[in-house]
Amino acid sequence: MSNIETYYAKPSHKPHVLAVDDDDDITLYIKTTLAKRFQVTTRSTADNLEDLLAEIKPDLLMLDYCLPGRDGLDVCHSLRENPEYDLMPILFISGMDDEDSRLKAYEAGADDFVIKPVDVGELRAKVEVWTRLARRSADLLEQTRYFRELAIHDSLTGLASRRHVVETLQHEMDHYRRHHTSFGLILLDIDGFKLINDEFGHAAGDAALVKIANYLKESLRANDIVSRYGGDEFLVILSEARLEDMERVCQKLTENFPECELRKGVVKTLTLSVGGAVISSNIESADKLIDRADLAMFAAKAEGAGKYNIYQDKIHYDEQSKDTGFLYRQRLNIRETVCRIINRLRSDGWADDDQICGLAEAVAQRVDLPMEDRQTLRNCILLALSDRFRFRYLMSKILNVFEDPERDHIAESLQSVTQALGYGGILEKEASILNCTCEWIDGSGIPNGSRDDQIPMVAKIIATVATYAWVRRIEKTDPLPQIDQNTGTQFDQQVVDALKDALTATTVFHQKPAAQRTKEMV
Repeated sequence: MSNIETYYAKPSHKPHVLAVDDDDDITLYIKTTLAKRFQVTTRSTADNLEDLLAEIKPDLLMLDYCLPGRDGLDVCHSLRENPEYDLMPILFISGMDDEDSRLKAYEAGADDFVIKPVDVGELRAKVEVWTRLARRSADLLEQTRYFRELAIHDSLTGLASRRHVVETLQHEMDHYRRHHTSFGLILLDIDGFKLINDEFGHAAGDAALVKIANYLKESLRANDIVSRYGGDEFLVILSEARLEDMERVCQKLTENFPECELRKGVVKTLTLSVGGAVISSNIESADKLIDRADLAMFAAKAEGAGKYNIYQDKIHYDEQSKDTGFLYRQRLNIRETVCRIINRLRSDGWADDDQICGLAEAVAQRVDLPMEDRQTLRNCILLALSDRFRFRYLMSKILNVFEDPERDHIAESLQSVTQALGYGGILEKEASILNCTCEWIDGSGIPNGSRDDQIPMVAKIIATVATYAWVRRIEKTDPLPQIDQNTGTQFDQQVVDALKDALTATTVFHQKPAAQRTKEMV
């Protein structure tokens, strides 16, 4: 709940009036007159008045013109010099009804004037108006503070917002031009963040963002500006940092990664791809410095998860490299999009493709599959769920009725499909992996005479998870006992153990019987 929502959620309360007058009859009269609508506190002197104001925070101060010790004019003038009481209405009470006395009160900072003997109707009306204005002023001030917080802080992580860090970066650029003080910029993002959202949901993604935000705040200096730049990207301004400082900080950020509980019982180590750049004389704008840090981050990501790279003025960091970095990210998106299109065009309506992909990702985490291979795994699962590749499973059930030449012909036909996928290079990596998903050939787990150590871990995961999904769908039985029985021949022991652990730890949609899924969807 926001500060404003919290404020308006409070039960309504009587406005608080503080009356300071050395005439006890006047203070009693004020208290009696206002008691029904207002909370009233009275004092006979202005001694220690600031302490009392700080304690009770009244909505209105009623002040006698003439007081023993400190007179009202002196007190009013002193309060108006303090910004804390700039918006607090001050109402003078006096028996002096001359124009000069009124002018002096207004010049000292008074907002209004009430003449003794006090008229009941006038007193109530003026107190009502000024306390209402005081509350409205306080509300507007609270809203201003709230929206200012929104402007400079990210509401989820509490870090500086993108807008605020860009403004701060411009100030750093201006300071560098005037004084030539060095500073650095770090751009980083969470590896595999999309997969976290897809498998565990956006609440888990938010938890990962908060975990990384806290990790960065704990790992960096208090005077470094840490911000959420957008999505799963973070931007850090390292004040007074040189190249050697940048090297040390980037190395530190990629040495000890935090763990995050994405779901009860499911803990994941979050890794970062980090890119750094240090200001130099040939950088003419803040955008140019951000581009360099972004390019360095692309280079780090290309090396694998949990790596860092620092931009330096060398040949391999030119505009072509920047384009290559951009294309690297776009290529990942295109590959997944193509796989999803093939899946939808050739699928007979499986409602749970994303859940099966999530199960594969859960298994991948448990066998420590490198982050750079997880997107390929996801794409291959999408392809394996399409009709053409599901045909492999059906063939595996009846291959024993074929003679060896026919078996070879079927194998070659299916391999031609994966070769077609690799045409043009877009899905070449996925095609080579699918050729190694070996369970469909002869049940031995060894494709085309390959040894077990030649089969990529991605292929082993696909063979296990896809078989689990197919048997569950086609035979309407629990395939886990059958898979467990064939561990060590058709299926890798480590992968099967990871699958059982994943199924125990999570309840996924595709585990439910088809009839139940259909009912839930309706």
